[in-house]
Amino acid sequence: MQFSSRLASLILVAGLVQGAFAASRTTNNVTGPSSSTARSTYVGIASDTTFCGSSTPCITASLVSDKSAIQAYVGIPTIKGAFLVGGGLNYKYSLVGDSSRGFHIGMGLGLGAMNGTAPVGRTFFINIEPLMGLHFHVADSVLLNFDTGLTFQIQTEGTSNLDLILGGNSILLGCSIQIKI
Repeated sequence: MQFSSRLASLILVAGLVQGAFAASRTTNNVTGPSSSTARSTYVGIASDTTFCGSSTPCITASLVSDKSAIQAYVGIPTIKGAFLVGGGLNYKYSLVGDSSRGFHIGMGLGLGAMNGTAPVGRTFFINIEPLMGLHFHVADSVLLNFDTGLTFQIQTEGTSNLDLILGGNSILLGCSIQIKI
């Protein structure tokens, strides 16, 4: 009896998850341009150490189409002492759902200067990351993204260092909040 109730609970949760991330399906019998070619632009803030170089929130913007998105980041955590700056770009493709809500995979590249142990107090970095995450609207024009992945991080502190980082792109799991413009 306990096994069947667990199985029923698992099936119920799977159905809810699928319903939450399933793309809305509409039929369009009109020939001509499809609505899937429509693009939307979003701007906002992100907490993403992979692409911004620091846990300080940075500015982000996204160009979103039906199943894919390109997200850009730029952040300047400090200008006191060593001038630190980070930026990046990633491409996301929705495997489950669409641009409104779903599960995505992608690839990203981040670079810039971050706090380091070098005498000048900064380290140049290049981050390459295959990523995955969730995205959904919390209101009609407010998009929320969470990204994680395996980051290949190359740093220069006199000599080049290669590091691998697995986990959320920040303490907030690479969260970005964006508003449609």
